[in-house]
Amino acid sequence: MKKSAVLLLFVAGIFFSNTGFAQSLRDTIVTKSNEQIICKITKITDTEIEYKKSMEADAIVFVISKDKVRQIRYADGTVEVITRDEMDMNAEYEILDKRQAIKFHFFSPFRDYMAFTYEKSIKMGTNIEATAGIINSSFFSFGMFDGYEHLTQGMFLSSGVKFNLGNSYYMKGMKFSHPLKGKYFKPELTYTAYSVRNMDYTIYDDVTYNSTTYRTDKSVNGLALMLNYGNQYILGNTLTFGFSVGIGYSFAWTAYSNKDLENALNQQTSNTYYDLYDYTANMFNHVRAGERSAIGFSSTITLGYIFK
Repeated sequence: MKKSAVLLLFVAGIFFSNTGFAQSLRDTIVTKSNEQIICKITKITDTEIEYKKSMEADAIVFVISKDKVRQIRYADGTVEVITRDEMDMNAEYEILDKRQAIKFHFFSPFRDYMAFTYEKSIKMGTNIEATAGIINSSFFSFGMFDGYEHLTQGMFLSSGVKFNLGNSYYMKGMKFSHPLKGKYFKPELTYTAYSVRNMDYTIYDDVTYNSTTYRTDKSVNGLALMLNYGNQYILGNTLTFGFSVGIGYSFAWTAYSNKDLENALNQQTSNTYYDLYDYTANMFNHVRAGERSAIGFSSTITLGYIFK
């Protein structure tokens, strides 16, 4: 009789133990692909859910990202729907595949040119940029350099590598919050070529008091190496807004289409004077400190469109 009672108590213990174990594993994780994981949730953080499939002390702890979970059904019957935090940087994962942008230099028309920049992310923390600009002082009548009163036409091309700085980008699981976002350092090489049309240059001789006027075009070619610092923001997961400033070396060479003028300049004496405006101060995508200076300065504001 005693043996029967002991056996009954042992069976009851096993039954209630298994019942408790089953109850403890009645949490359910429902993924966005509608997979249901029956488990015991042990920990929930801002980004992950930890759970066990067994109540053994040494049972494996599984981890799933909350980005992959649609809802949690707890053992007590309550249901928690996992929603995306719009203020969380992780929300930008949805546009990680958008790694290219076309950007317009917003104030370029005020500087007598129009320029566009193409940007592409090539690897984590490193992007490349290429810019093309068309110079034409007849585009608009409100350019900063309209006072020159001469038609100016040409182009410039530049390219550079952007390196993200510090914690401007957020990395989790080897992914960026956005590959085009953040502060950066960019070395950039620029070639500029333009011509100033139909200029009248007058050479004076203070000995003979004679003057000669020459009509000519003036061509300007330049090469610059600029070091730029900037920041770029993402607007509505569609647009970019960025700004940068730069300083570097800038060199310019000039030539005249009128060979008689060039000969006269080569033969000038200490008593010869002429009125030649220094157009090399304005290289359009940057400015030079002066005709004999090799220091250049730049500033840019861009607005762009992001695409895959």
